[in-house]
Amino acid sequence: MRGNDVLWEMPLFTDGWPKDDLDEELEGLETEFDSLSEVFDALSHKNRLMIMKSLLEEGPTLNFSALMRELNMNPKMVRESTRKLREGGLLRQPERGKYECSRAGQASFLTLTLTLKHLLRALENEGS
Repeated sequence: MRGNDVLWEMPLFTDGWPKDDLDEELEGLETEFDSLSEVFDALSHKNRLMIMKSLLEEGPTLNFSALMRELNMNPKMVRESTRKLREGGLLRQPERGKYECSRAGQASFLTLTLTLKHLLRALENEGS
């Protein structure tokens, strides 16, 4: 959703999709593999997830030393993690030593992490 507008809804399982719609979505997915891979790669490590979470909670902008202190990371960990997040388009560096989430970063992080969290919880409860 954006405001009150529903941007997209989707069934959670393949049997909820009309066959033609699913085929079309899956076929179109291949052209997006590179950009999807960058986002997934950027969010594939706990340190990077923690940086994104911290920026959304404490931000909009945090400096290098605040990230080190708040997340108990050494300089190399912060440097490598912020580099990977910038390469994935999730993080911006408005000035030297300061970081903020990009709009795409906010949307990607919230969508992927919160959706997966709730989906996994619902599927676990379904099996109980």
